[in-house]
Amino acid sequence: MDSNTEIKTSFINGISFQANSNFSTKKEANITNKYAPLCNIVFDDQKTAHTFLDAFGKSRNIQFSGLELITTFQGKLTEDELTPIIIVSSGRSKWIHDQIIKDINSLCEYDPHDQTTEDINPLGKFDLIGYLKNKKNYAEADPHLNNRTPLWYSPLRTYDYNIKKLRKTFFIVHHQEYPHYKDKLEKFKDIGFEIVGFKFTLNGEDAKIAGFGASRYAAIEFAKQIFTPPDENKLNNKVKNNGTTSKKNYAWIVDDNLAHIKNMENDLGVFEGRLKQNANAAYAIGFSGATKIENDIDVKLNEDTIQKNFTIEKGLIQQAALWNISNIAKDYSDKNKINFRVEFITSNEDTSFSAAQQDKFFITKAFTNRKIFTDTDDINENTGLPKVNQEKSDLIKRSINLANQIKLQNDTLSKLITAYRNNWQEAVTIDNDHIISIAIEQLAAAAIKKVS
Repeated sequence: MDSNTEIKTSFINGISFQANSNFSTKKEANITNKYAPLCNIVFDDQKTAHTFLDAFGKSRNIQFSGLELITTFQGKLTEDELTPIIIVSSGRSKWIHDQIIKDINSLCEYDPHDQTTEDINPLGKFDLIGYLKNKKNYAEADPHLNNRTPLWYSPLRTYDYNIKKLRKTFFIVHHQEYPHYKDKLEKFKDIGFEIVGFKFTLNGEDAKIAGFGASRYAAIEFAKQIFTPPDENKLNNKVKNNGTTSKKNYAWIVDDNLAHIKNMENDLGVFEGRLKQNANAAYAIGFSGATKIENDIDVKLNEDTIQKNFTIEKGLIQQAALWNISNIAKDYSDKNKINFRVEFITSNEDTSFSAAQQDKFFITKAFTNRKIFTDTDDINENTGLPKVNQEKSDLIKRSINLANQIKLQNDTLSKLITAYRNNWQEAVTIDNDHIISIAIEQLAAAAIKKVS
């Protein structure tokens, strides 16, 4: 079957697309192709897109009546707190643990590349907070700055050296993985790390919902809950003309393997200030996304050219962004539910969300050379992960009925994927059900863009 064969559906007239000959799920693959078995998707009109989205929602049939958040974190963040970082994570608790241990060990004059030191808990013998308080900036705090970089959300990077304060870092994980994350990362509680498990419920019972969309939905809902309403009497600029407070609550929401944003200042507070100046009306502001995962943590920060001036344009929010939680909470309604769609299980949760609210999402176009650096793209097994994967698998199988109704002459989308598997060969390492799910989600994202 030729990759350029145009597929017209008999299930819904007015949709066309092609198979992507460059589709690959290998860890070194270009991210643009990693979640794209299809390409050149076109919906002829909005009616067709609405019809497809209705079928998509019915085929996934995901229902929930509540969201339970499980955490030992108590209280709320006040207006005096630094902007928190919320990390969406799954299957990487050990990797995160080891990276943070290496970062702190490097300050104890251990070799940060020495694997034999990764299980040492340096916080029991090293006063990290006291160490950071005595440093003027990030460059002075990290003696290995010219040779390596810590994770982007390492306390070495996120500590505010001007006001001598840590910021909270929350890890959002599926409730099945919560005990494992708590076991691996709770030792970092004193340096601002908190673990939050999420569970979707239906009539008080576990709704068994997992996936990309679900985890990011939980991250947004958590962000909306952790701030206290601002004290109007303490605000210098208390009220705008429309009567609403001028205080804005922001939160970073990032992927767990984010190591570095190239060409941005190391002082996160200064950088945030410049972003916020451009984000007053936005829901989120981010960066041109990484196109490839690099298996190299040793990016040299001194090779970066700090870009203090940048332009803001509409764009796709992915991988890392500063979210204006106040605007999302203010505009949220039953009619306009500003959040990720949990129906997106395997991909395209970001493209669909950005498309649905495309007038409210912006990227900094100057930061075009943004890369994600990781030691590995592998997932660390834990006792809860198989249960999460089973929940995702059960939801993915619901795509098959819809895929069987999308036809190319006498072949369905399901048969197309099976036939084209020979062309993709070893480039594709996931099963056909998973590929079909991604394809259906690609079509749904394109449909959302058409109707938005």
